[in-house]
Amino acid sequence: MVELLRKLRPAYFPPNRKLIGNEILEEVYMETDRSDCKKEVTLVQDGWGTNQTQPVVAHSVHSGSKAFFLNAVAPGSATKDADYCLGVLSAAIEECQNVHKCQVIGFVTDNCNVMLSLRNKLHESHPDIFVFGCNAHYLNLVGQKVIPHDKIDNIVKIQKYFKNHHFQSAALSAAKGKRPVLPGLTRWNSQIDCIENYIENHAIYLDLRVKIRKFDNNITQMINDFSLYTAAEKLKSLAKPIAVALDKVQSNSASLSDAVSEWIKLRNDCPFENDSCYTYFQRKLTEALNETALAAYILDPRYRGNGTLLLRRRFKAR
Repeated sequence: MVELLRKLRPAYFPPNRKLIGNEILEEVYMETDRSDCKKEVTLVQDGWGTNQTQPVVAHSVHSGSKAFFLNAVAPGSATKDADYCLGVLSAAIEECQNVHKCQVIGFVTDNCNVMLSLRNKLHESHPDIFVFGCNAHYLNLVGQKVIPHDKIDNIVKIQKYFKNHHFQSAALSAAKGKRPVLPGLTRWNSQIDCIENYIENHAIYLDLRVKIRKFDNNITQMINDFSLYTAAEKLKSLAKPIAVALDKVQSNSASLSDAVSEWIKLRNDCPFENDSCYTYFQRKLTEALNETALAAYILDPRYRGNGTLLLRRRFKAR
């Protein structure tokens, strides 16, 4: 890229790493700071581990049209419990108000037990802030319930075999097959992507297991097992509505009322496999549709009046 720039514009010298990480970064930060000034924002807290397994707690803000990174904190040896997360969250709220001159009106996290406790504590200390859980995370949990790992274990073994063995991977590519997809806990919808990829490649898998001389016997038996293929098609039909809803609620333009609409559609249309899956879905739906979410749905002119029976039952339950 540098050589191309020099040929196109010999007098232009692109910024080096030091310049990008200092002066340019500060300029972009100041522009971002000014663009989001004096607005009402929703604060998001998330946590993860680095490649060195060090915990990180990060905050970002969403102004309704754009998302901005706020800060990241390394807890170090401190216990990352609800009280600690509340402390760094309170500092983030103060930074929004005092430094960036914007008012925090909403707060969203994922839905692990620590975050559930944090949301309750924040509601007590800041009752003026709307608190709710991440609907995409809720739907991902429902999807994992519908497609548990043990049900797709053999499918994953087939996918890994064609992905991790060089000759088989090259043969699949030469046969115009799609690169195998593997499920991942942090990549939402990756389970159904794995199933769809297996179904699309299945005919090629059948062909290659005959053409390739040195082929694992256990993988051959799995590929020849058409009950596995039938089960994959059934799982796809069960999980597809959830995957569609998840894609919609995690889109850049999705709102809280859109999420409620998707929950109502799933409640009416999704063909859950057994009572256990449906009971789990109902529990997550109840957790997701709190007063804030329902109020957003009722006040949104696009959805007003739709699914009122569900809303009436929900309020009655409270």
